[in-house]
Amino acid sequence: MNIIQNKLKSMLLAAVVSVGMLFAPVNAVAQSELDYLKEGYLHISLGGGPEFFSSQFGSNPGGGFHLTGRHYFSDQIFGGVKTYVGLRSDKKDFYVPYEKKMVEFDQDLEEWAIMGGAGYDFWQNSTKRFCLYTDAYIGYGRRHCKQEDWNGESFPTTENTDRGFAAYGGVAIEYRTSANWLWGVEVGAITVAGHFGGMLTVSLGLIMM
Repeated sequence: MNIIQNKLKSMLLAAVVSVGMLFAPVNAVAQSELDYLKEGYLHISLGGGPEFFSSQFGSNPGGGFHLTGRHYFSDQIFGGVKTYVGLRSDKKDFYVPYEKKMVEFDQDLEEWAIMGGAGYDFWQNSTKRFCLYTDAYIGYGRRHCKQEDWNGESFPTTENTDRGFAAYGGVAIEYRTSANWLWGVEVGAITVAGHFGGMLTVSLGLIMM
């Protein structure tokens, strides 16, 4: 009887050890997958989308692109650099006094900015794959506006360039995959040299050392 009991105990112990060895690598992999989501890693993303409001052209459509690099100093706090390029076009009527009539002009706006700032992940799910974060950046920008005659009547073309303060702030939801990719959607507001606008940005990025 004792021999049988000892043999059963040995088999049970072997089974427990085997199960433990089976799950140990899985846990190690799961932990290693989470490591790159934590501090010390660089998140680089490129995104773009419509500019749904602009102080330059009202609600007429435009578009912009963001290239952002974020370095996490902790699980939730990061610093980063954001570059922005915006394009917008519209037609506007101007009154020409010496002609005593309205003339339609084509108006194009080009702007860019480079900014530095910081952000905070104020919510993460248990696997750290989904997160909500807010970020803010300040820097320098340039805005160029060109107006030229649309009616073919050879009215003079006017151009204006402004340089100065640029700032961006937004709130985003982001998903980080196990293959080091991330994608996100962000709603934000930007100002470049006196022009203010709001943007919806969809981005795709990479997590790297």
